[in-house]
Amino acid sequence: MNQTANDFETTTQPGDNVLFLTQRDLSLTVPINFVTNPSVSLTAACFSQLNYGDDEDFNTCFRNLMDMGFRRIQIDLYWEEDTGIFSFCPVKISNISTSLVPTPIPPDILGTTTAKLSSSPTASTVVLDAPADNSIFLSTSKSPTLPTTYKANTSVINIGPYVCSSSLNLKLFVIKLLNYLKDSDSVLEARILYIILNLHAAASVNETGLLETNPNTLPSPQNLVGQAFSANLSEYFYTPNDLQSDRVNLNESWYKVNPRYLTTHDYYTETIDKDGIASSIDGWPAESYIEFVLHKRLLLGWGSIDPQMSAYNLSGDSDIIFPSGYLSNEILETDVEQLNQGCLWPSDRPEINPSNLSWAIMTTPSNEEHPPFNQESKNEHHKKLPNLT
Repeated sequence: MNQTANDFETTTQPGDNVLFLTQRDLSLTVPINFVTNPSVSLTAACFSQLNYGDDEDFNTCFRNLMDMGFRRIQIDLYWEEDTGIFSFCPVKISNISTSLVPTPIPPDILGTTTAKLSSSPTASTVVLDAPADNSIFLSTSKSPTLPTTYKANTSVINIGPYVCSSSLNLKLFVIKLLNYLKDSDSVLEARILYIILNLHAAASVNETGLLETNPNTLPSPQNLVGQAFSANLSEYFYTPNDLQSDRVNLNESWYKVNPRYLTTHDYYTETIDKDGIASSIDGWPAESYIEFVLHKRLLLGWGSIDPQMSAYNLSGDSDIIFPSGYLSNEILETDVEQLNQGCLWPSDRPEINPSNLSWAIMTTPSNEEHPPFNQESKNEHHKKLPNLT
């Protein structure tokens, strides 16, 4: 039997908050494209049993992922043209024939799919109090366009193998993300988050099963993914435009900071013109600059885009969402447990060389490729990654 994150009690320990803070501070001045961050698929972590029907269950799962230190969240969005929304459910929940919907799911069995993952982590009860002079909030609070609470939708239905609710959608995710950012908007708790967006078209369902859908109508400018995020989270974005503007004149951006926040510039190409102005064509700033100078917390990037959504208006979101592949560079391992393309830091050479990889990520093997999770198998897998951090 395959095991998923939902099959294990997932908790953090009181010391984990200190560990996460230490990890952040040790890499604070390293360009963000060379800092390794744990990544997770929201679908795999919170909806592995195909249950998209409980808003509160999702909220607890999402907060647990944040408490466990995941900083790179991959989400799957399904465009439903009939309602004009991006949903987490892979199938259309509008215009469902009543003959295909047996009965609503009773309340007493909702939320069972993430019950173990949603166990309240120990660390959530630990509060790290900074001295008074360090109790600085990173950004000023702005009145959000959307409410910071969201009433759960009790209209939960079976659609083929899925359990879905119309309220579990991008709008809900933005609200939960905003709440988390506001709750963690302090020097001790703030971290940069990377949200990677996979774009799909919601499938239709009939008596024979699921059908791929080629939507007749794609999102209008008002319904683009970027608009849903920017309506409430624009103050937290570090955008492609910010990056390009910073690169043109490093003297007035990454270098015009308190020395302790200065980005380490051994990792990128730097050009200095006759007027002494430094610029870069490939550099990225450090978290210290983004977080403590600009007071930004979010980078959005496209992941995969289904062929059915190939005509989506990507240019409409280009000001705030980085292109597909821009925030990732996948590392692959061979069957003999070796990397088959470069590494982050060659173990036999102290300097950075061309095999050094920006935005490197590595996918852990699936349950089918690995034996059931235990500490021994975890340790074995970690032996494969000496040059990845």
